[in-house]
Amino acid sequence: TFVLVPPSTHDTAAYELWLSTGNASNDFFGDLASATFRMDVHEGQTLIIPAGWIYASYTPQSTLVVGGTFVDCLHVESQVTAYRHLVKA
Repeated sequence: TFVLVPPSTHDTAAYELWLSTGNASNDFFGDLASATFRMDVHEGQTLIIPAGWIYASYTPQSTLVVGGTFVDCLHVESQVTAYRHLVKA
């Protein structure tokens, strides 16, 4: 199960603040976001998360997950913006 938060100025700022407070292990960021989406991914399925989206995954049982990042020329700006926010936090 994934919780996805679309990129917005408000949610990006809230995410940076959430990370910097040291309460990330106690407070669920989804409660602070202006919008969240739940996505259940089952065996054999693939989920592609767009650049800049904040996400969390929940795997209550042993799970093998293969992840990766790819950049295309249409979304380089979103990738760079997401990277800058991660480095800043």
